[in-house]
Amino acid sequence: MRLNNFKVGGYKVFGDVVELDMVPGVKNFKHLSENVIEKREVNRINKNLKSSIIYGGNNSGKSSLLDGIMMMKKIFKRGNVENFPFDIFKNFCYKYDDLIRFEISILDNSINYTYGFEFKEEKAMGEYLIEENNLLFSRDIKGNIEGTFVDDDDFYKRLSDLPMDKLIIPYFLEYTKIVDDYEVFLIFENFFNKIEYIDNGENEVNMALYAEFIDDPAKTKLLNKVISSTELYLKRRDILSEEELYESKEFKELIKLDKTEEFKNMTDKDKSFKSLIELLRIVSVYKGRDDREVFKPSLLFDSVGTNKFVRLAMYIISTILKGNILLVDELDSSLHHKLTRALVILMNSEINTNAQFILTTHDVKLLSPKLFRKDQINFIVRDEQGVEVVPLEDFKANSDRDIRSDSNFEKMYVEEKIVPLPDTDIYQVIKEFKKHEKKTTTTN
Repeated sequence: MRLNNFKVGGYKVFGDVVELDMVPGVKNFKHLSENVIEKREVNRINKNLKSSIIYGGNNSGKSSLLDGIMMMKKIFKRGNVENFPFDIFKNFCYKYDDLIRFEISILDNSINYTYGFEFKEEKAMGEYLIEENNLLFSRDIKGNIEGTFVDDDDFYKRLSDLPMDKLIIPYFLEYTKIVDDYEVFLIFENFFNKIEYIDNGENEVNMALYAEFIDDPAKTKLLNKVISSTELYLKRRDILSEEELYESKEFKELIKLDKTEEFKNMTDKDKSFKSLIELLRIVSVYKGRDDREVFKPSLLFDSVGTNKFVRLAMYIISTILKGNILLVDELDSSLHHKLTRALVILMNSEINTNAQFILTTHDVKLLSPKLFRKDQINFIVRDEQGVEVVPLEDFKANSDRDIRSDSNFEKMYVEEKIVPLPDTDIYQVIKEFKKHEKKTTTTN
């Protein structure tokens, strides 16, 4: 089960519909062939990109695109848009038909499915499902129904009785007992369950994810192999039991410093203190001066970048093992470009046989034909007319821009030979400072 493409329109910065494609488009499939999931299923070979990376200026729409995928998942899980914050999320910048649209196309067992819904208010939702070129069902926001499933009397009756503010597939999954007749609905429930999201700009600690690794020695070994492969001067990550934490010198010193002695016997009552204990249990293991292992609380001792790198590595390892889809916003936040490069290589390596990654970044060092194929690189361009997603694959070799699979993508991007970059005029600010300074001096 893999993502072919995602479309969104009328949402946040997007007026007209934009599309992110996860299907290879280049003719030269031999270039970085390991970056493509290729499987012979039934009588054909299906191909999907393992990763897609998105560039663009600040507030251009990179994060909004990932957020759109997560919003589609959230609406699907709820089955409606009750209390949807239209004032916040409905596009107000550009002219369009006022409909908010979401659509995904996925591949499951060699069959392509397209599913989408649209709405402009809480009272009515349009929805449709297509299997290959066959419309299984559709209901527009005016209530018009069509599709092959509609020929089934029971389906037609249930659909006719379903309020217009409810989504059809979630309703059938939760409230009917005839899903076996429409197993295709389960595909989308399983698909949305595969999608995870991480905002790398934040400094969150996912204790559940840490617990997942600590409880699985094989996963822990993989994580520590990633850690030891980089120059973090860190041997490994570990997690202490509460007893080990309470007996540690660092914890005793911390208790004295924070004057929290009275909380020692309240770990089951005070949730905030309990959360602190969980965080302090995560430790980094270093090599000491006498070759003995030294344990340091990761939260207090390690840099923000180190903690982010380890967290990202855990998410990536888990995603690859499960064959899930991971959305990473601000991949490069607080990370050296060699660390992001290492993680990208891991995502696109041959050990990834079914997982997919969608990444946003400002790190131009990742714009390399040694890391990404042309069809994996996308740019979000925003101007007064609208927002669009521009794949690098749109720029052909031997064209006016002559972008080849082995071109210097980074150089061409920085020199604005691919798409325009955000314009700045900081000198106007400097002039204003000078005016302010002159005025202040005159007044004094």
